[in-house]
Amino acid sequence: MEFAIEQALQQGMAIHRQGRLQEAEQLYRAILKIQPAHPYANNNLGVLFVAINQPDLALPHFKAALEEDLNNTQFWLSYIHALIMTKQLHTAKVVLSKAIKEGLTGKGFDELSVKLGSIACPENDNLSMPKKTTKFPDTRKIRLSNKNQRTSNKTNITNVEPPHQKINYLMECYKNAHYYEAEKTALSIIDKSPNHLLSWKILGILFGQDGRLTEALNANKRAAQLAPLDPEVLSNMATTLQDLDRLEEAEVGYRKAIGLKPDFFIAHCNLGVTLCKLGRLDEGIVSYNEAIELKSDYPKAHYNLANALRDLRRFDQSEGSYRRAITLKPNYAQAHTNFASLLLERGRLEEAELSYRRALAIRPDYAEAFLSFSILLDYMNNLKESADVLEYVIKIDSGYCSMRADVNLAIIRYLQNSLSISQDLLLRASEINNQKSAEFKNDKIYRHYLLDILSWHTINSTYFTKTPLVKKMHVIGDSHVLVSHGLTIKKSGSDLLCQASLIKGCKQSHIGSEPANKYKSKLEKIFLSLPNNSNILLVIGEIDCRIDDGIIPHSKKYSNKNISEIINDTVKNYLKYVGKINVSLRHNLIIQGVPCPNVEENTILGSRRNLLIDTIREFNIQLKSTSKNMGFGYLDVYTMTDKGDGFSNAAWHLDAHHLTPGGMLEAWAGYGD
Repeated sequence: MEFAIEQALQQGMAIHRQGRLQEAEQLYRAILKIQPAHPYANNNLGVLFVAINQPDLALPHFKAALEEDLNNTQFWLSYIHALIMTKQLHTAKVVLSKAIKEGLTGKGFDELSVKLGSIACPENDNLSMPKKTTKFPDTRKIRLSNKNQRTSNKTNITNVEPPHQKINYLMECYKNAHYYEAEKTALSIIDKSPNHLLSWKILGILFGQDGRLTEALNANKRAAQLAPLDPEVLSNMATTLQDLDRLEEAEVGYRKAIGLKPDFFIAHCNLGVTLCKLGRLDEGIVSYNEAIELKSDYPKAHYNLANALRDLRRFDQSEGSYRRAITLKPNYAQAHTNFASLLLERGRLEEAELSYRRALAIRPDYAEAFLSFSILLDYMNNLKESADVLEYVIKIDSGYCSMRADVNLAIIRYLQNSLSISQDLLLRASEINNQKSAEFKNDKIYRHYLLDILSWHTINSTYFTKTPLVKKMHVIGDSHVLVSHGLTIKKSGSDLLCQASLIKGCKQSHIGSEPANKYKSKLEKIFLSLPNNSNILLVIGEIDCRIDDGIIPHSKKYSNKNISEIINDTVKNYLKYVGKINVSLRHNLIIQGVPCPNVEENTILGSRRNLLIDTIREFNIQLKSTSKNMGFGYLDVYTMTDKGDGFSNAAWHLDAHHLTPGGMLEAWAGYGD
């Protein structure tokens, strides 16, 4: 029976992602007839109702899921979002506070804290929580100036000890997650007893949870004045400083707290987070290990340790830490997701798929995980499901995940010859240009690049062929393949339609390296998916030849080899591997060269300028020579772009790195069979 229910759940989730909501609803309800309290069926049904703008129907299902599994982060988030959608704002605040008190953290809770902190609660929301009608003490009293502090040190201030009943009530409210009432009570206490430490400590925590970081900092400062040797106060202050990105000060605070209480395992763990944010990963790992030594069953410490080890490329150790975190907390969706990402990087795509699916079963509206899962599916050459998942991300998210999904889906639709849909998706994602985080860098580049290609085709509309020809030239490789897609070229007297297959970010060094990786996996899957003796143009190598990426920075790390040796090894290892996987397939291979760089020459001066020119020139010489020796064809895009000094003549470039579709047609016009 359990197996049948699990099968029904997986089937329901699959068709849910495809947008077949009525069928998905039937499956979820069938599960609930057998197991009315089934948490995932209830949560997924709630997600479905939210998608069709019926959050009132979603609420009882979200609540049932949460009551069944209080450790599931997504169940809390789903329930709180539905409460907000139905205008039950006081209740949403109470539930959020309780979730945070239960130890649940993450970006979703941070965003909700900020959102709920900025929403004015309506007076007629008919909720059980008391209305905010009591006149509170002016919270400006919390913003102590240096002058106030000096005065308070010199002047005797009446400090009435609050009644025990009121203190007990404050503690009861705080412990039971009645945070609104706890805040009101703490503020009323300090109005008459300004030196009441417990009230200031609780206010610091509550303000921090609510995203009111300036108020949290001031409350914690006041608590620290009253109890400068209280490790909990120092740790709370450090956490607020960390949230404010004042990382050096946060480090000092955590170290003081640990100095006063060496077995303070949460402070050790949070110090590790601060150190890692400062880029001091070997130190961060020490702090995580100290936290684990003090409390070996603390899953967050194992998870944070795994992330730091991964950043240091200590993959085996990182894998062990992820597994330990998941063992301690099986419903740890973030750990499943990051573990899947690690497995993807190591080329273990099938294992990564299982980990992603586990994370998504735990959190069916975990947009970040779905976005990462779509990337995995792309490297597995499963573009259809990847597109379905991206469509689902766009439905469930209205933030940065949706913007990134728009760009990635636009690429797939372009490769499916839906140019207008692709352009609409790219235009819809225009807000991505305002994102400063490094994680958006590649998405912004692809968006501009693809818009330029589409603009070229709008002007030169006769060159793009949507009608499939019998004969094709399969163009496989990095981002440079996109300019060839849809072009009709001539080879050996025959017209061939260029069909692109993109392997994002792929370098020759990835393909020629010994360990398994996602790039090699996708290349092999594409090769195997084509009929034997297919025509293939391989477009990999330009990223290897940039001033800040590939061979040049690699040569600085490994001074035992000169540039010429590294170029020779890179090219030969790449083509050797390509030849190996092609032995039984007998595809007709052509290797595309690397164009001259199209950059402002005065931005790269002196020896760096000469190094870039010499590297690209020698790379093309080696690539052409080795390709010919192995019986492969060679498409020269270097000679046609050279203005005579190794830099671009600006005749055929679309941007700093890529050629125009017209440039590719020009290259083929000069190709000799």
